[in-house]
Amino acid sequence: METRQPRDTGAQLAAVQQLMRLLVATYAHEMDSRAGELGLTRTQAILLGTATQPGSIRELAQSMGCDPSNLTGVVQRLRERDLIAVEPDPDDLRAKRISLTTAGVDTVNQLNEGTARLLTAISTATPTQLTTFEKLLRRVLDQQPGE
Repeated sequence: METRQPRDTGAQLAAVQQLMRLLVATYAHEMDSRAGELGLTRTQAILLGTATQPGSIRELAQSMGCDPSNLTGVVQRLRERDLIAVEPDPDDLRAKRISLTTAGVDTVNQLNEGTARLLTAISTATPTQLTTFEKLLRRVLDQQPGE
């Protein structure tokens, strides 16, 4: 009887890194295609997805990994299309809170449908697999450089 040897950790890590690159590239391609069909840029699509959890421009920019000044024009264009609402922050009158309008929620749903290939594959995972995948993604995304 043949026993399988555990895979070399270095080779396994390299394989996971390559799979992550392919996943990100595939997701970006699918998202860009769908965003383009909806008349959105990648940054606009990402901001809409991020704004499903309302927040200040600073908070949303931090979640997106960019400077708040980069979002000023993006916010304005999405506001003009009635996809987001901009209101004073009740906790900080100098700040503005961004949230999705009904049209914005519909657009996010359309963006999500545009990445159907990946989402379908993920949606067929078992609850245990989804829990493991979610925990891993949260751990990866919560890591700060130098931690």
